[in-house]
Amino acid sequence: MTSLLTAIGQHIILAYGGFLISAVLGIGSGVIALKSRWIKVSLIMSTSLLQAIPAFTIVALIVPFLGIGFLPALVVIVVATLLPVVRNTIIGLSSPDPILIEVADSIGMTWNNILIRVRFPLGIRPIFSGLRLSSIVANAVAVITVFIGSGGLGSIVLEGLVRFHTPGILAGVIPAIGIALFADVMLRYAENRLAPL
Repeated sequence: MTSLLTAIGQHIILAYGGFLISAVLGIGSGVIALKSRWIKVSLIMSTSLLQAIPAFTIVALIVPFLGIGFLPALVVIVVATLLPVVRNTIIGLSSPDPILIEVADSIGMTWNNILIRVRFPLGIRPIFSGLRLSSIVANAVAVITVFIGSGGLGSIVLEGLVRFHTPGILAGVIPAIGIALFADVMLRYAENRLAPL
């Protein structure tokens, strides 16, 4: 039981540490993309290219540069989960009617005020849609990163696979599913609290 609890703790730190980094980078990139159409297109193209690479391939590509262990696994998760956050943040922040933005500008609101008081509130649902998808991907990729020594629930799944032991596999898979569902429920709750009525 202790080893399972330890694995769950490692899994949560790895998966959702990577997810939080991805969320910060993705939302920040989405804000920057509002400044220029060229930046917006470049961000979407580059993150789409990263998303097109299978997670297992990203794992293999990271090893020669960063080796194995927690840090490389964290980088893999960030790379694998960045696109949904970037794309949905850009969609969400661009969703308000341009007339509404013009009105806000005409009454003297600054760019930052418009961003915080108009764009973010009206773009909450698309942004959270990207965050929820990203959290699920982070949870799944964290299991795969066991092949580069990340530990966590992936090690329990791998041990079960090596032994052809279905209960052992399920001992790692079921908690991972439960964690993903719990994270999705929490993000949906935050979305409903933050979104305007």
